[in-house]
Amino acid sequence: PSGKIEFVSSVIGSCDKEGHEGLPFFHDFREKLPMDEFPLILATGSRKPQLFHSRSYRHPWLANLEKWPLVEVHPDDAAALGMIDGEEVTVETPMGKLDMTLSITSSNLKGVVNVYHAVNDKDINYILDDTYLDPISGFPGFKSYCCRLVKKEKCHE
Repeated sequence: PSGKIEFVSSVIGSCDKEGHEGLPFFHDFREKLPMDEFPLILATGSRKPQLFHSRSYRHPWLANLEKWPLVEVHPDDAAALGMIDGEEVTVETPMGKLDMTLSITSSNLKGVVNVYHAVNDKDINYILDDTYLDPISGFPGFKSYCCRLVKKEKCHE
């Protein structure tokens, strides 16, 4: 509005809402989440080359390149949880849970769980809180929600 570069936004600063300071300020998203109960950070929306478009997983020859749906974790996190590569685990959030196949990869950050998007009935969006939004942009928390991993209970016959 001033016609100049503004380091302090008079527009945002005039809002009387939490998280709307005129001068950008870091707010740790973990303060608003039940991180004690769900200690891992859930990141979603990553794409693999063969699944770049959200609908390409529907092509059988692409979908058969690897087991789906995958949940990726760092080797240290998997070891701490007593989990091994390829086993079935349950990803739990405050909104629900999904069973997935564990993929252990050192390309993941420690403490972060990565889940790819748009996998039919195992779509991670089903267990994200649709009210968990960035206060300024309104963008969903696709890279900053909370979760935990639990070994999937096996049925005894």
